[in-house]
Amino acid sequence: IPILLPDLNRSFARFTVEEGAIRYGLLGVKNVGEKAIEAIVQAREESGPFVSIVDLCERVDARAVNRKVLESFIKCGALDSFGIERNQLLGSIEDITKYAQAARKVADTSQSGLFGAGFASTAKPKSLLFAAATPATEQEKLLWEKELLGLYVSEHPLTYAKEKMSAMKPTLIKDILAERSGVKSYRVAGMVASVKSIVTKTGK
Repeated sequence: IPILLPDLNRSFARFTVEEGAIRYGLLGVKNVGEKAIEAIVQAREESGPFVSIVDLCERVDARAVNRKVLESFIKCGALDSFGIERNQLLGSIEDITKYAQAARKVADTSQSGLFGAGFASTAKPKSLLFAAATPATEQEKLLWEKELLGLYVSEHPLTYAKEKMSAMKPTLIKDILAERSGVKSYRVAGMVASVKSIVTKTGK
């Protein structure tokens, strides 16, 4: 069953079924809490999907969807539907955060009518400009998925080494476990997930 990356316009708090696939839930994204998810879902239900990062900033409380939450959404691909490259968004995260905070102030003061349109026009820009940035590599995206979602979703890093591994003719772990007879040598292929250095009594 295909697993789909989280999407700010399609995902809910929990995992959901979407056209024969499983859409990753927003609650499974690291650094994202229930308050942020509730604010996002409520805004979608009230006024429809978000059409841009500016639309998101203006419709969702910046106190709920703060900088840390935005960074996590950007890295895991939850904002890909906006059509802006991830590194461009990350490079502009400071401006995005300031825009969201200014939009919140406009929303908080607009009810009183004390400042009116004049405040709105000077408190926040009409749009956000994203500086050019080197696009994130597929490997970087996969590392972000692992970091923020706990697993690789779009594909596995070993996919890029598939041909090299096939040429080595490794034995699958499941086949080794199935035999369990005698002492034999096998050639296996894998990926180092983590490294832990331990200092021995001899200092090595």
